[in-house]
Amino acid sequence: QKFVIEEFTGKDIDMGEYLRIAKDNGLFGEGDGTVALNMNKMLDQYGIKNEMSFHNSLEDIEASLARGERVIVSIDADEIWYGEKDNVFTPFDAEGLDSANHAVEVIGIDKTDPDNPMVVLNDSGTPAGRGEMVPADIFCDAWDDGNCQMIRCMA
Repeated sequence: QKFVIEEFTGKDIDMGEYLRIAKDNGLFGEGDGTVALNMNKMLDQYGIKNEMSFHNSLEDIEASLARGERVIVSIDADEIWYGEKDNVFTPFDAEGLDSANHAVEVIGIDKTDPDNPMVVLNDSGTPAGRGEMVPADIFCDAWDDGNCQMIRCMA
């Protein structure tokens, strides 16, 4: 959410202040972060017009991006970061649950190679996350674990 808030406001957001606002409003829990159903609430705090929906498709993301909207999605990061689907040995999915545990901004879909489309992410969870290219099939599997949740952010 912080990426998008900074893009829309044109201001760098101090992480300490951001966390204070989230905690004061019950939107962040230590160790739990922000639950998926509250992901858009920090956008609301900063006056960012948004709409959350579930059971979306890559085409829905493409349409939003084509309209100039920003897109935030819930994913199972273990599948993207470690390349392992719901493995009890991955650090963040120790219960072996098929669930989303992270949010990323989708900034594009690259179909340069139509047989191997890539989803382009801004991912705060990895040092190489700005402009990270993820194969669409891996992204969709990780996104499906969050019920293909999408938050469209409009100017």
